[in-house]
Amino acid sequence: MNIYDFKVEKPDVNGENAIPLFRYLKSQKGFEPTQDMAELEKCVESRI
Repeated sequence: MNIYDFKVEKPDVNGENAIPLFRYLKSQKGFEPTQDMAELEKCVESRI
C-alpha cells in the first residue's frame, strides 16, 4: 500500500452543493456576480 492508494474526495460544487453554495455567495456582503454567474443564477433560480 502506498500514498496513491488513498482517494481524496473533493466536494461536488457543480452537483447537489451548487445551489446552497451559490446562495451563500450571494448572501455575502460585497459579492458581485460576474456575467458568467448571471447565467448560473438564472439556472439556479429556475430550479428553486
